[in-house]
Amino acid sequence: KVYKEISLNYVDEINPEEFMRAGIRGMLNTLDPYTIFIDENKKDEIDLITSGKYGGVGISIGVRGDEVTVVEVLDGYSAQKQGVRIGDILIVAGGTEISADNVDDISNYVKGEPGTEVELKVIRNDSRDTLTFNLIREEVLIKNITYYGFYPPESNNVYMKLSNFSRSAGDEVKKALKDLKSQKEIKSIVLD
Repeated sequence: KVYKEISLNYVDEINPEEFMRAGIRGMLNTLDPYTIFIDENKKDEIDLITSGKYGGVGISIGVRGDEVTVVEVLDGYSAQKQGVRIGDILIVAGGTEISADNVDDISNYVKGEPGTEVELKVIRNDSRDTLTFNLIREEVLIKNITYYGFYPPESNNVYMKLSNFSRSAGDEVKKALKDLKSQKEIKSIVLD
C-alpha cells in the first residue's frame, strides 16, 4: 500500500527497482547482521553459499590499506598453477582496473563460467614488478574443513578447523571424524 501511494503520488518519478531494493535493505537492517539479500544477479554467490562451488581461479582477496591484495591462493587451481602468490596486489581483472573503491565488484570480473579465460595483472615485491596472468576459470570447490588431525600428534585430542559452512559441512565433519577414529580413539575435539 505504501509503495502504491508513493509511486502514484510522489512529486518526482521513482525508479521502482531501486525503491523496492531500498525497502528490502531497510527491512533486513532491523534483523541480525547475518540475514542478507542476494539478488538474481549474484547467482554465483548463491551457488557458493549453498554448494561451496563456483567458477573461478582459486584466489581470495582483501583490502590492505588502499590496495586490493591476494590473501589466499587455493591449492590445485589455475592461480596457484600459474604462480599467483599471497601478497600480490591486484591492479587489473578482466580488463577492469581494480581499486579499493570497486572491490565489491571484483568477483564479477574474476568469477565466471568454468573453461573461460580471465586476465589478471598484479604488482609484486617492493620493486613493484607488474606481472600478467592469463588464467582459466575452473569449478572451484571450497572445503569447509581446511584442517583436521590429532594435536599434539601423540595425543587423542582432535583439532578441526571449520572455515566455511555450506551444505556439505556436516558430511565433511563426519568424514573427518571417521578418518581420525580409524587411526585411534578420540577423547576430545576442538572445533575452531
